Amino acid sequence: MARQRDDDHDRLTRLLAGDHLVEPPAGTLRKAIALGARLGERRAGGVVDWICRLVFDSAAQPLPAGVRGTALADRRMLFRLEPESGATDRGCDLDLLVRNADGRRVVLLGQLLPPVADATVRARAGRGRAEAPVSAAGDFELELSASRGQPIEIEVEAPGLGRVTVGPIAPPDADR
Repeated sequence: MARQRDDDHDRLTRLLAGDHLVEPPAGTLRKAIALGARLGERRAGGVVDWICRLVFDSAAQPLPAGVRGTALADRRMLFRLEPESGATDRGCDLDLLVRNADGRRVVLLGQLLPPVADATVRARAGRGRAEAPVSAAGDFELELSASRGQPIEIEVEAPGLGRVTVGPIAPPDADR
């Protein structure tokens, strides 16, 4: 039994020392270091990292009694977009309605509150892409080609604030 403990101790010591790790090729290491330096410069240049938190999702709510067989074509979601701790910006809310227009198209209606000046919203699902500016009131509308069940990613970008990706979001089920 003592021999087993000694072997385990020696193995643990080797693992913690990193002797089992393989050194990456020199070219790969140089590229990773260069990329890390570029990311550091970019962050120092004013890019804010955002955190996206789901506050409400109608798909997670139980259906009212008697509605079980009824088709619900829309999905409502509310996201809180907050800058990483330490940033001076207070963030905003993204109120989103996802509507299955037919089996091949999805309509996204949303609003950023408070409105963010010069913001752009992009969406993608598989090969489908759409982009729309955010109005002065903070609202936007996108129509996107999406196969049934294709997850949707939404990106919000604004000058001086950077960008945040929301998703993937499952579209509402047309057959529900």
